Amino acid sequence: MWFGVLHAVVFPVLCLAATLADLVLPDSVDATSGQARPPRPTSTPRPGNYIKASVRKEQVVITNNVTSNGTTATALARRWGRLPLSLYEGGIVYLMDVNLGSPSQTIQVVVDTASFELYVNPDCARAANPSFCSSAGRYEAMDSGTSENLTTRFGVSFGSGGYAGTYFCDTLSLGDDYWPIVHQQFGVANASAYVWAGMIGLGYGEGYNTHYPTMLDRLVEDGYISQRVFSVGLGGEGSGNSDIIFGGVDYHKFEGWMEPVEIWPSPTEQMEQFGQVGLTTRYWVNLTSLGHTRPGQQATEQLTANGFTQMMLIDTGSTFSYMDSDIVAALAEQFNATLDDEQDVYYVSCSYLSGDDSTGYMHFGFNQGDIVIDVKYEDFVIDLGGRCALGVQPADEGAATWVLGDTFIRGAYIVFDQYYDAVWLANYRPCGEEAVADLGKDPGEQLWNEIYGGC
Repeated sequence: MWFGVLHAVVFPVLCLAATLADLVLPDSVDATSGQARPPRPTSTPRPGNYIKASVRKEQVVITNNVTSNGTTATALARRWGRLPLSLYEGGIVYLMDVNLGSPSQTIQVVVDTASFELYVNPDCARAANPSFCSSAGRYEAMDSGTSENLTTRFGVSFGSGGYAGTYFCDTLSLGDDYWPIVHQQFGVANASAYVWAGMIGLGYGEGYNTHYPTMLDRLVEDGYISQRVFSVGLGGEGSGNSDIIFGGVDYHKFEGWMEPVEIWPSPTEQMEQFGQVGLTTRYWVNLTSLGHTRPGQQATEQLTANGFTQMMLIDTGSTFSYMDSDIVAALAEQFNATLDDEQDVYYVSCSYLSGDDSTGYMHFGFNQGDIVIDVKYEDFVIDLGGRCALGVQPADEGAATWVLGDTFIRGAYIVFDQYYDAVWLANYRPCGEEAVADLGKDPGEQLWNEIYGGC
């Protein structure tokens, strides 16, 4: 999709997180293994300080095929392996509300774990969907009594399009209770191309990708939450409400223990290895298997060999997942997919969205099988309004990394943990009313020993 920041500013690392090896575990237990976990807790986790923000799924149709400079857009798309959604005629995005200014102005922004800043006010005349863009809201600095123009310019590029503008500071609030952050820095665009909404980046901020505290940093600094940790539950079709919980986890949206998957390379190593070539510190993990189970069958058919490992970017801002063309071709054959040679996109029958054909599963494995995320076909195939696309599309040859987008995330409950530099995974299994546990000063110890999912 168009969300994936390619321009990065390198700053020294200012804060050090714990590592998975620091977790207090039973003797001889590997921190990256799901084996030998403690017995299921008998007590109920106590609620505490957390901020819940509702998330909405939106189907976006491309109505205005405007992109940035052709050479730049093509080069950036090739580098990241994510093609403009104009090739697919549309896509799915997940939006949340932020409130800016005094009095507050509500803006809808796309949730993006692959970037790290808040941007608002795209140019709707040059948006891929001008109508959607106009309905998402705009920030008017002159209407706010607490606005400050920092006069510092910014420019950011994505796989197709991007923003350019000026940094401002103003009061920001979010979540169901509208918790305020005073004097928060964010980017206000006065020029953009292709992008049809603002975006809120939830990646690593100050000390890694920015020289100022981002929204996630400020939630900790202002004492709203204890650590830079948040959980994402997008869910599949008919699986309940989607949300993000900053500083907490809803243990009625998954079953059993969560499995920690190390961010690799570590954020510090990412800075050292990739900082000079424009890649930013992100949630990269190693995928160790990919398979699927056909509708009505029990046996899993593996698409990867033993010992397989591949670095993947977990990206809520990407409608599709992207992998090596050979793996995608093998999967496409199993779905009887048709390759559109002009678009280089695999299309499949829309029968996979409902009925008997929708009961198959995709299987994404991590930690050599200690956790496998199962995604229903109906959540894996993307409905483009009468035409349906395979949930994994081929990354361009030479792409810097592969992507686990929404066609993976809909099957998972995920905790993004900047304290332990880990992503905690479980299968998305809603089982009742919301039950949120606070994640305190040592979120990893709680997730490993205390918080057990289920009703």
